[in-house]
Amino acid sequence: DVSGTAAIYNNLGSIYQEQGELDQAASYYEKSLSLKLEISEEETLIPTYNNMGNLCKIKGEWARAVVCYQKALSIARKLRNLPAMAATFNNLGSICQNRGDMEGAITYYEKDLKISEEVGDRRAMANTYHNLGSLYQDRGEFDQATQYYELSLGIKEELGDRRGIAATYNNLGSLCEARGEVGEAIDYYQKSLAIKHEIGDFYGLAFTLNNLGMVHAGVGNYERAVKLISQSRKIFEQVGDKERAAAAVENLKRVQNVKGGTKND
Repeated sequence: DVSGTAAIYNNLGSIYQEQGELDQAASYYEKSLSLKLEISEEETLIPTYNNMGNLCKIKGEWARAVVCYQKALSIARKLRNLPAMAATFNNLGSICQNRGDMEGAITYYEKDLKISEEVGDRRAMANTYHNLGSLYQDRGEFDQATQYYELSLGIKEELGDRRGIAATYNNLGSLCEARGEVGEAIDYYQKSLAIKHEIGDFYGLAFTLNNLGMVHAGVGNYERAVKLISQSRKIFEQVGDKERAAAAVENLKRVQNVKGGTKND
């Protein structure tokens, strides 16, 4: 059964991606795509193109990610697959946000939200509220960001979406940190870490370890900061996220410089 094998390859790609084994994930997505193109099952191409786009996004290959997302969107539009259109709009919004095109991101997120509300897809709505929270946080509009994060968290708790809850706790930690609410930031990061450990979200752990390390550095807990950021860097290196591994190295240098300066005072 070629169709079944293609679906299994796609799912294996997702599993390896969640574990941070990006080369393995890419290999399975390519196998899945090859089989799906062979049997011309257009609808099944959509999740694989979206998954490949997500993988490219993690690697910082944004132009390649956009190509994959546009292929997914083209098929979804042709087949009038509304949930798939919404998911792909969300992915394209995320790319715009990463590139600093906030207006483009809002346009895509609003298209996604409109469809998700129409079809009653609560999980998709929660993801989009989370992304809008992140966007408004990037713009420094903290009250607006908090509202979106709380909307997202409410739905995720209702659905029992542990991975999603951990992601929103991480971002609420970042928001509290930006507001100077250090104690609250640490609490949110610790909650996020606990869930990520529990569910085995290896890649997600790296982000929260780095964030928590930087908060500890900010309040003078340098030994703790170095330990946490080093753990983060190690994971980023293992999953092949060179850009974030390099950023973690820079964070370590900054912390060690401040630590050294403090000792000399």
